[in-house]
Amino acid sequence: QYNVHPRCVVVDAGFDTAIVYERCARNGWTASHGSGQDGFYHMDGGRRVRKFVSKIETAVAGSDNLRCFYFFFSNEGIKDKLAACIF
Repeated sequence: QYNVHPRCVVVDAGFDTAIVYERCARNGWTASHGSGQDGFYHMDGGRRVRKFVSKIETAVAGSDNLRCFYFFFSNEGIKDKLAACIF
C-alpha cells in the first residue's frame, strides 16, 4: 500500500528471534535488537565515531539456511533522539 522497500522494513527481534530472523530473511526485511549500550563505534574515513546503531550483521535463519540482516540500537540513544524531535 505504501510502497515501502522491503530492506527498509525493520522488525523487533527481541522475542522469538529465530522466527523473526526466518521471516525477515524470507521477506527481505531487517531485524533489530535493542541494547543497553550508549552507542556503537564505526570507522568513518579513518576516524572512530560513535553512532546509535551497530553495523549491520548477517545470521543464518531457518532450515533453508537463509541469510537475515540485523543490527543493534541503543535504547536510550534512540529515546533521546525521539524526545528531541517531539519537543
